[in-house]
Amino acid sequence: MMETGNMSSTEYFFDLYDRSPHAVKILFHTVESGWIALFGYSIQTIRMLSLLCGTAALFLLYQVIYKVTKNRWAAILGMFLMSVDVQYIYVSHTARQEIWLVLILLIALNLVIKSFFAPTYMHNAKWRYSSDAAVGLVLGFSFGFHPNGLVILFPILGYYIYYLFLERKPILKKHLIFIGVFGLTASVFLILSFIFNSHFISDYAAYGESLGVLESPGSKLSGWLVFYKKIFYQVSGTYYTPNIRPQFFFYGLTLLVSLLTAVFKPDSRKRLIPLLIGLAGMQMAFILIGRYGQPSVVLNLPVLVIIAVATITELLGKNRNNRIKYAGIVCCVLVVLGYGLFTIFQIREEVVQNSSYDEYLNEIAVRIPSDSKIVCNINAEPLFTYGSLYDWRNIGKLSESDISFSQYVIDRDIEYIIYPEEMDFIYQHRPLWNGIYGNIAPIYNGMQDFLNTHCEEIGTFSSRTYAMRIVRYQQERDWKITLYRVIL
Repeated sequence: MMETGNMSSTEYFFDLYDRSPHAVKILFHTVESGWIALFGYSIQTIRMLSLLCGTAALFLLYQVIYKVTKNRWAAILGMFLMSVDVQYIYVSHTARQEIWLVLILLIALNLVIKSFFAPTYMHNAKWRYSSDAAVGLVLGFSFGFHPNGLVILFPILGYYIYYLFLERKPILKKHLIFIGVFGLTASVFLILSFIFNSHFISDYAAYGESLGVLESPGSKLSGWLVFYKKIFYQVSGTYYTPNIRPQFFFYGLTLLVSLLTAVFKPDSRKRLIPLLIGLAGMQMAFILIGRYGQPSVVLNLPVLVIIAVATITELLGKNRNNRIKYAGIVCCVLVVLGYGLFTIFQIREEVVQNSSYDEYLNEIAVRIPSDSKIVCNINAEPLFTYGSLYDWRNIGKLSESDISFSQYVIDRDIEYIIYPEEMDFIYQHRPLWNGIYGNIAPIYNGMQDFLNTHCEEIGTFSSRTYAMRIVRYQQERDWKITLYRVIL
């Protein structure tokens, strides 16, 4: 988008994929483009933007919990709980959209709680619906970052549903303003998508079908169960999936306790029930969308933390015996310390075992000029000039397009090939890992013949992380990357 000056541009390195322009992530790309223009294009600068979002989200979480519980210590506890969570640390430095959605969710929660928990005199003020309009605006903007904006909509809807149907307050106008502003803002991205591509609906539906979005409700429900099962057992392809089993048990227990608290302690309901409705709605949204990417599980985390801390605050209220309070405080401190130590252990293990990204880039940079036409994985893209890189994921489309590997290389004047050993592994274990590059079996032998007869090996090096992207096998051994110069 920065290079072409066209906001409807798609990724140049996926030249065999049917790329359909749309505006669903346009704000994310616009913000990143502005950041890159200011601070340069490198993995460090892009990840710094995610880190800033993650830091801001912690401050907003503190505010939300304080507004819900009226207890600063509870707010500090929640902030620490999320800050030491390994999955939160992960999304706070990966330059993906999930941390933006977390930030937007917490901004919206701050606004909606301000709207419903405002003092009585504010309900007659001139700007008494401004928070509802702001919530709709913020959540509408979320669709400019990712389609999972639908997921973070539900924690907000939890408050509107609770106060409309359970509290039975005459506040229909608040709901209509929120829905109206949200609908208008979200529709901007729909209209832009039609401007970019008049066949947006059919093209986006076709893309979604390839990802299982158009499956039957029963299939989506079973996919949702498999989604959490895979996360529990750390099963994934190329996504890093940390061990969060302790979180499953802790938040599962607090959810059960929060339900019982809401049943037997009526004055806790306005604090707990909207959040519980919202969390349930998030799961419905996951099922409705039907695309279960492992990083998206972090969207649950802020709501789970708020529910957990609000429940603890209810259980350790003012009327409790001091011994019970002190025991509860000690337990909370131990939970935070335990999470922190467990996270440090996992991060240390990853840092020790993983290959250095800078070393990976340096091994390539000393052998291949930056203006060369090249086939390699997208993780080497910062080294090369715009338009010169072709991603390996195109090769899964070669047989569908009736193109041989040699023809693909020759037609694009490709000069170098960076060949990761994972290609051989995927072929040998076909079709288990066809989800990484597609089915490479039809072109594999022809690709090997081309590499052996029309390429010159100019170097090899080992990289556990970048020569093998399938996470479960990365640390089994040193995997090899071979650099070839094409000679025709």
